[in-house]
Amino acid sequence: MQTRDVLILPYKVTERRDGCWRYGAAMPIPDSRAQKIELFRETRRAFRRNEELFAEKSWVQVMMGQGIMPRSHHPIAANSSDADLARLLDTLRRTVAAAVRGLPDHASYVAHHGGIARDAG
Repeated sequence: MQTRDVLILPYKVTERRDGCWRYGAAMPIPDSRAQKIELFRETRRAFRRNEELFAEKSWVQVMMGQGIMPRSHHPIAANSSDADLARLLDTLRRTVAAAVRGLPDHASYVAHHGGIARDAG
């Protein structure tokens, strides 16, 4: 997906049609991008071509962040047993939990990156 198409996406999917929203909604996007949006809506499938800026997970975040929700599940779910899906989700939960444990809390992050002393005052 090209950066221009990512920037146009919110204008294409919003209900707003005042001011710049009307102009943005009228801007064309390539057929390949429209097909990508429809594929996501139908199956939650996202893919990345080599020249595209966004990876699959970024594409999913952009789509869902703009309110484009899948009507169905990814086809792999239909071909997996409940036990396989439970193992996959458990692995994902543990991976995310481990990553979160390694992150600083909000105050520490702001103090380090924002230059604000933790106990100033």
